[in-house]
Amino acid sequence: MRILITGVGVVGKSTLRRRVKNLISKIGISVEDIDSDYQKMPIFKEGITYVVEDVHGTMTEEAYLPLEAYGLILYLLPTPFSHLIFWLKRMTIWFKEGKGSWDRDRQGWLGSGKRYDILNVSLFVKLMIYDFRHRRLWLAHDLEVLYSFKNVVLVRPQWTLKGIKFNLIQFF
Repeated sequence: MRILITGVGVVGKSTLRRRVKNLISKIGISVEDIDSDYQKMPIFKEGITYVVEDVHGTMTEEAYLPLEAYGLILYLLPTPFSHLIFWLKRMTIWFKEGKGSWDRDRQGWLGSGKRYDILNVSLFVKLMIYDFRHRRLWLAHDLEVLYSFKNVVLVRPQWTLKGIKFNLIQFF
C-alpha cells in the first residue's frame, strides 16, 4: 500500500509522515517513508507500506507518483492562522541554520548557508509572502483535483505549545 501526505508548503507534512510511519511500524507492519523532495523513487515491494510526502502530489507533471497510485491520500489543510504560525516557526529554524526552503530545480537550499545571517531574513519573508498570496489558488486547485478521488482524508494541522496536533476533518 502507498499513502500520500500532501498539502501546500510549510504545513507539517514531514511531521505527519514520521508519525504515520511510527504508528504503522508499532502495529507490526513493514513500512518505509519517502520525502519526494530528496529521495529517488524506490523499487516498490509487496508487503511494505510506503508513506510518501509530496508537496507536488496534486500536480500531474510534478508529482512523485500519480494520485491513482495511492491507497490513501492525507491532505493537510491548515487555517490561515495556523499556517502563519508554521511559517514563523520554520523561518526561525531557517535563520538559525542559514538555509531555507529546498529548491527542487536547483537541488539545493535557498539562503546563504551562514547561521544567523541577517541577509536571509528578506528572502525568507519573501518566500512566506509568496506562499500566502498563492495559498487560496493552490488550495482551490488541490481540493478540486482531490474531490474526484474516494480515498482522501482532509487533516487540519494545528500548532500547539506541545507541538503539532493533527485533526481529521473530512473523509471523501
